[in-house]
Amino acid sequence: MLIFEPLGPTATDDTLDCLVVSLETASGGEKVNQVREANGLRPLELLVVELMATPQSEEANQKLSSSLLRKQSLGHLRCPESDDLYVSPWLRSRALPVEDLADVTSLKPYVIGLTGGIASGKSSIAKRMAAEGAAIVDCDKLGHEAYLPRTKAYLQVVEAFGSDVLYEDGHINRKALGAIVFNDKAKLQQLCSIVWPEIARLAELAIQHHCSEGKTICVLDAAVLLEAGWDCYVHEVWVSIIPRDETIRRVMKRDGVSEEEVTRRLESQLSNVERIKRADVILSSLWEPEETQRQVLVGMSELQSRVASFHSHLARL
Repeated sequence: MLIFEPLGPTATDDTLDCLVVSLETASGGEKVNQVREANGLRPLELLVVELMATPQSEEANQKLSSSLLRKQSLGHLRCPESDDLYVSPWLRSRALPVEDLADVTSLKPYVIGLTGGIASGKSSIAKRMAAEGAAIVDCDKLGHEAYLPRTKAYLQVVEAFGSDVLYEDGHINRKALGAIVFNDKAKLQQLCSIVWPEIARLAELAIQHHCSEGKTICVLDAAVLLEAGWDCYVHEVWVSIIPRDETIRRVMKRDGVSEEEVTRRLESQLSNVERIKRADVILSSLWEPEETQRQVLVGMSELQSRVASFHSHLARL
């Protein structure tokens, strides 16, 4: 039956006796009876039934509804190219003319900058990308390498912060160093100015190594990718996000810390909104692992096409 009236046959069908409504739609049933009376029909008996309660709060339901609406966009390039000639987001953002594409052939392999906040699932996403053939450069591990004795960064850290940040064996005590810089923005900036350039140098060497092994896609896994300005070294920025309340829940469970402590950590990081503004691809580990895997597979499949197109155009220049 095709229904052309907002109230359907309930307002005009004199064979109906009863209308089943919920508490939420009871007012609609009353409206039906008003229209029936205006049409000279007897009112219907309204049978009100309660809907089955769900275990989620109204707030959770609203968040879930919002999340479902966004799920389909996860893993896809946010601003797909519209021109016949493919130009990567990295090149678009820097407004390089097409004729200068040959100048960036040294950027092989195609580099994805993967970032995200604490407990966002970034590392697990990196592992999934590795399973799909991408080479991974873990900047957290490179950070540990940058602190090794007798390296350039090591000597600069000791000169700047003194021998109190050293263990007895001469290695840097990162916990002691963190206690010094955590509440002092000037000292934190000083430390970052020492360590971040060294991590970037080590990352470049790692990318070159993967290139020599024939890798076409390399993932720069870096929590501070945007803060350190390393997004200028990558072709695309991929961001892993989860809601703030989920972050708090995960970190409290993982680290055994209070909500106040997690909140303090979050306030020292970029927000999801700030990361999203600079993201080419957005991912989320909020749901079951299978959903995260689906996003990664979508992202990697589309990425392979972009990489092939990118190198094809480079080869013809």
